[in-house]
Amino acid sequence: MKQFIRKYVDWNKPLQIADIGSMQYCDQPRLYRNLFNSDKHVYVGFDIEDGPNVDCVLENPYSWDEIKDNSFDILISGQMLEHCKRFWIVVKEMARVVRSGGFICLIVPWMMGKHKAPVDCWRILPDGMADIGQWMGVETLEARRSKKDCIGIFRV
Repeated sequence: MKQFIRKYVDWNKPLQIADIGSMQYCDQPRLYRNLFNSDKHVYVGFDIEDGPNVDCVLENPYSWDEIKDNSFDILISGQMLEHCKRFWIVVKEMARVVRSGGFICLIVPWMMGKHKAPVDCWRILPDGMADIGQWMGVETLEARRSKKDCIGIFRV
């Protein structure tokens, strides 16, 4: 996430940032919220249940009525898509809520043991990440692997 921020985030303009799957679990020492600590940035954490680091609970994981179209400049989501039974619906919602010219950054494990929260359904590789961009109808800027994760960066 830090690499995405360094390369794509303009610290000089006000930005609305959505973090999908933002809840902090006990084994997560760091939060993405802390990476967007500028007075010009508004960070909103979304999840399907209330808890630490959640600003808004999404009532339906596949239809985000709480979020208007084109509401955010940046959408981030780390270590969440693998827990979505129907991630292809979720990524369409992601593209819907990001403004034209905005960015989506997805981080998903490609090599990791099972970790239910409450389910663990998917592993995604770079070709799959690029296909997610095509499915969303956005430009894929990066679809690459790190040690344990696959990172996708997209422009809407």
